[in-house]
Amino acid sequence: MRPDLDALDVLKTGNLYWVGNSWNIRTQNLLASALEDYFTEGMTREQLAARFARDFAGLTDRGRAYWETLADHTATKTREMGRVTGYERAGIARVQLRARLDERTTPVCRQMHGRIIPVARMRAQRDAYLAAVASRNEPAARAAREMHGADADLSATPTPALGRGTAAPPYHFRCRTVTVAWFGPPRGEPVGELRQRVTDREPAQRGDLAFVRARGAGRVHGRACGTGQVSAPPRQYSDAAPARLRG
Repeated sequence: MRPDLDALDVLKTGNLYWVGNSWNIRTQNLLASALEDYFTEGMTREQLAARFARDFAGLTDRGRAYWETLADHTATKTREMGRVTGYERAGIARVQLRARLDERTTPVCRQMHGRIIPVARMRAQRDAYLAAVASRNEPAARAAREMHGADADLSATPTPALGRGTAAPPYHFRCRTVTVAWFGPPRGEPVGELRQRVTDREPAQRGDLAFVRARGAGRVHGRACGTGQVSAPPRQYSDAAPARLRG
């Protein structure tokens, strides 16, 4: 496994996370060391959870589920913050959110699936979070990366209207949603453009209703998938192991 250098660079900023009510140099050093091994050596999430449980024994009275959640959450958040740099380096301006769609998918991740997020927005979120943790401002850090309940309802919120703390995943604990580079649809493709506006919960534009009616009457043929039909959002993507409730 090739080391995730962008994630490792994020870890160097320091003081990213806290364990229970503990947020100090010792806590940060233990977390950073374990996460560095995870992104360098290819540890599994289960191995990372076991490492946390061993390293923090006596610091907090927590069970296995807590360490598994902490391992999953810190690995996902660090990876996604690192990806911001990778997207910028590659000249990618927007990303698409991909949730794993199965019986365990949470409502909030179903609602975020397929949406388009500007990389600049993710950069602003990352910078706000790193600035907050650098000053040890826990309320500001939590606000910069808002954690929604698994049953949160964002279905009526257009993507541009989402709060500043809602950009890159994770959106809740044990979240499986990830980001991938987004390059389309091609300009001038009405089916693809309409489909994405619907996914992003954006208001209808002038001519949308007439376009849909014309398609229904067989007078308009979109080029999406070569069929003129609006395909469903990408089905699934995940690099995480299944859990009882994930998004």
